Amino acid sequence: MNDVDPLLDESTLRRALRLEADERPPHLDASALAHAAARAPSRAALAFTAVIAAALLVAGTVVTVTVGEALWTLVAEGTAQRTVLDAGIAVAVILAVPVWDAVATLTAPATSAALITALALAVLVAGAHRRELISADAS
Repeated sequence: MNDVDPLLDESTLRRALRLEADERPPHLDASALAHAAARAPSRAALAFTAVIAAALLVAGTVVTVTVGEALWTLVAEGTAQRTVLDAGIAVAVILAVPVWDAVATLTAPATSAALITALALAVLVAGAHRRELISADAS
């Protein structure tokens, strides 16, 4: 009989861990990484940054307007003269409907699936693009 346990066979473990010589990932080259980091950002990166900045600006504006409207309602109704707890509850009640609508939209199955798919695709594309740049710089 064979006295070597097939579960602990070195070649089986190497194949399972993909540690064969031709399957090992390339070593990271610090100079190639530094060179890639020193280059100017691409147009795609600048466009992505601009889109994210615009989205954050719009989101900040929406939050500011919503909170301002809530506070104006409190002052107009005379709620501001009540206790801090009453004012906090009033703000929470006023903001509950827009927040509930946003949460309902974001947690809808189609929205969640679309966001997860878009995020996964973005990660894959960014990773492939980064590997392509590093391999081009290293060669």
